[in-house]
Amino acid sequence: VAEGLPAEADLLRAYARATGRDSIPAWPIFVAFNCFRWAAIVQGVAARAARGTASSASADPVRDGERARRAAQVGAIIARRYAESGREVTL
Repeated sequence: VAEGLPAEADLLRAYARATGRDSIPAWPIFVAFNCFRWAAIVQGVAARAARGTASSASADPVRDGERARRAAQVGAIIARRYAESGREVTL
């Protein structure tokens, strides 16, 4: 846990309590989705960097493409593990 940030479990409990839920059983699905979403955003940055139209001078197509690939891989791992757990997806 980074200094000053709550642990994931503490955040989930606080969110569930604030929204009147007992828990968020499909939490890994939300995390996996956001990994894919982030990968799509970063891939867009990489594509614009490759075309020379990125809004940031620090955009790098190779580095950002690798970041996008890794985020998508992590999302796939999370989704696969959740699917293999046999838990029902209830959103």
